[in-house]
Amino acid sequence: MSSTPSDPTPPATPTSAPASTPPAGEGSGQPPAATRPGPPPRRAHGRGNWRSLVLSMVVVLAVVTVWLALLPRPSRIDRPAVDVVASAQYVSSQTGLTLFVPQVPAPWRPTSVRQTSEQGLTGWHAGWTHGQDESAYLGTEQAGAKDEQTDQAWIAARTQHGAAGQPVDIAGRQWASYATSGDPVRTSYVATIDGTIVVVTGLTDSEALQQAAASLRPAAELTVGVPTPTGS
Repeated sequence: MSSTPSDPTPPATPTSAPASTPPAGEGSGQPPAATRPGPPPRRAHGRGNWRSLVLSMVVVLAVVTVWLALLPRPSRIDRPAVDVVASAQYVSSQTGLTLFVPQVPAPWRPTSVRQTSEQGLTGWHAGWTHGQDESAYLGTEQAGAKDEQTDQAWIAARTQHGAAGQPVDIAGRQWASYATSGDPVRTSYVATIDGTIVVVTGLTDSEALQQAAASLRPAAELTVGVPTPTGS
């Protein structure tokens, strides 16, 4: 009795395992995406540095402003006094003019002297400022008389073209008076003494100007370096 052999189960064909895919980056020389460094953060193009610079400048300016505000400032700057007599005597020796020096009382201070040459006449100038009133001024302008036309042109310039007023008697001498319009008013007194046109002018009261005119003395009679009488 023959037996029919049962069909043997064919052996399982080995199936090749699918090729495993390497993790991203393996074998390519690149780091994995999870660990790959991102692009560097963008800088603010120096915005922070500019802001710091501006703030520093503001602080420095504020400190300098406060420092300047705390600095003591003189209320006024006095110009040095000048020697009126020495100037008058020198100009007189150089020009042959007879010059006269007023005896101006304190607190007036002589601050300017010079030889002049204006409107065709050679002359001399001396000026005083007031110790307390900075707007006050007193001066004398003197020149050798030449002729009527030249003299009048010179007087008009020295009195700043002031309008003529009534003559004034000062210490027994007649003086022509002039006054400008507007504010401040410049008052001037003019007389010719020993061939010299003398103008006493200023931005002050008429009394101070008339006192200066009355006190005129020839420079040749005064001593250089010795203060002139200041009056009361």
